[in-house]
Amino acid sequence: MRVYTSIVTSMLSGMSPEQILSFKPSEEAQTRVSELLWLSNSGTISPDERAELTHHMEVDSIIRLAKAKAKKHMGSSLTL
Repeated sequence: MRVYTSIVTSMLSGMSPEQILSFKPSEEAQTRVSELLWLSNSGTISPDERAELTHHMEVDSIIRLAKAKAKKHMGSSLTL
């Protein structure tokens, strides 16, 4: 989890909390993840596709962590 924390810290230092909260994956990425999930659910996913899906899920976890930290940061700046 420490690796994720360092990535999130790097993201936060280069982006405003508002930018982080408004970040969305591209339509292409969303479509690909949907395809991979369908393959996984149908039992027809290849090992390479499974690795790709795992990678997307890890990136999603990082983004969620960044958004949670951004929300916390915005909340603390509002109370100053």
